[in-house]
Amino acid sequence: MNDLYKDIDRLTKELEEERKDREAFEAKTREVEAIRTKIKGIKLLQDAKLEAERINKEEILRFEQKKKEREEAEAKEKERQEEIRPDREKLITYAQTLQNVFKPHVNDPKADSIMNDAARDLRLLTNRIIRRAEEL
Repeated sequence: MNDLYKDIDRLTKELEEERKDREAFEAKTREVEAIRTKIKGIKLLQDAKLEAERINKEEILRFEQKKKEREEAEAKEKERQEEIRPDREKLITYAQTLQNVFKPHVNDPKADSIMNDAARDLRLLTNRIIRRAEEL
């Protein structure tokens, strides 16, 4: 019977050692999984950083392209304004000349009404010429 107790003790010790080995193995497995998770997180962060850098570069290129297009459009508009300036000035001078046309005095009430209508129409016309010339 003594041998039986020895065997039980031996088996109990073996089981305890196996349990400790299994716990150590499980701890190492958890440690490996934690490292893998950490590596995945780092990889995700690196990928996100690379994607953010790519998007940033694209945004910078788009901004620079829009800026270039805007500057080109502004330069074209400035050139167009310079080309049209003499005509604009002529139109405004013409309208101002029309505004300064002497309105003769008339005695007849109907003639005075016609003169007032003409002066009003002339004022509207000159204002329209100036406004449209400025819009050129």
